[in-house]
Amino acid sequence: MRVLMERLVSDVLEKLVEARYGLELAAGEPLGGGIESRIIKARSASGSVVIRVTPEWRSLDELTWAYELAAYAATEISEALAPLPARDGSHAFEHDGHVVSVFPFIHGTILDRTNDVERDAAARLLAQLHRVLPAWPAARPRPASRADRPTLVPNVEPPGLVDHALDDAVAQFSARFNPALAHGDYYRGNVRCVDHRIVALFDWDDASYWTLENELAWSVWEFAQADDDATLDLHRADRFLRTYSSYGGPVSLRDCSFVVPFIRDDIRTEIREAAAAAEAGVETDDQAYVDRSNAAFANLAAVTL
Repeated sequence: MRVLMERLVSDVLEKLVEARYGLELAAGEPLGGGIESRIIKARSASGSVVIRVTPEWRSLDELTWAYELAAYAATEISEALAPLPARDGSHAFEHDGHVVSVFPFIHGTILDRTNDVERDAAARLLAQLHRVLPAWPAARPRPASRADRPTLVPNVEPPGLVDHALDDAVAQFSARFNPALAHGDYYRGNVRCVDHRIVALFDWDDASYWTLENELAWSVWEFAQADDDATLDLHRADRFLRTYSSYGGPVSLRDCSFVVPFIRDDIRTEIREAAAAAEAGVETDDQAYVDRSNAAFANLAAVTL
């Protein structure tokens, strides 16, 4: 019965998409890989598309903002994947309390961080993003999510996260760096590669004002982890930073001491968010991922760049 209901919902949604976008769609199929959103792949005469359905707490205003930024990025960066505009020019619409958008489907594989060429491509693309996004001519504050957005702070602090020296370091670095427009979720799961080239960067839902230094640090973690997923491969990290700089990344790397503290602070945030979701009974990261994050938080305390 649940499968039938989901099929009926998909049918209704696909009819709405056909009307709004002027498409004629074949039957859609759900795709895996969406951590937050429901993703449906459907065929059309002009090529396959992806229909993304976000959780209810996402607002149309915030995602319209994010997708306008993506559309701008796509005019400057070939890999930036923007949503298709509807007949009325909009980039998203609301259906049954959810924000819906339509993207081209891009064939490719998830980036392999053990591959030097693909990792270099990620560093190069990040350097482009950091030059292009802050120059968005239509830049303005990001609208808020809906009021019922899930809480991100647990009632009970997970063990092992108290680190006052880290708190002080993050506060000092944060005071030095200025917020700028950033992709916000730049990791290998949001890029696709063909023949070791990045052909698409998607999922702009978390685009926001962040420091470029923090996004660079988190990208080092995402693309330069060691194979055990619990610490950094220092050779990969150094190569990522040098490649970013060589392609014109605007973050100064004369002093890289901010990288590891920002990584640890972001890992700690992810652990806390997972705990908050578990308290609320919301499905979130699997326990193995949380365990690796806890191990990484502890392991990186002894790492410097």
